[in-house]
Amino acid sequence: MADQEFESGEPLAPTRGTVAHGERAPEAGRYVCCACDDPAVAAEVMLACNEVAPLCHTCGPLTNWVRAGEGA
Repeated sequence: MADQEFESGEPLAPTRGTVAHGERAPEAGRYVCCACDDPAVAAEVMLACNEVAPLCHTCGPLTNWVRAGEGA
């Protein structure tokens, strides 16, 4: 199966169970960016409940945070 590359000016739709930048975290904890290409070096943030999620310094508008330890 061939890899396909998609180019668009629109950010990807958030994956269920994730928090996109600008959204409020449903619960406090450590979140990792699941949009980062390399999970070994994915950005991490600590968010309080209802805190607005920031942009990932690597992914920018593609940012999707998922609570650490939870699969997306």
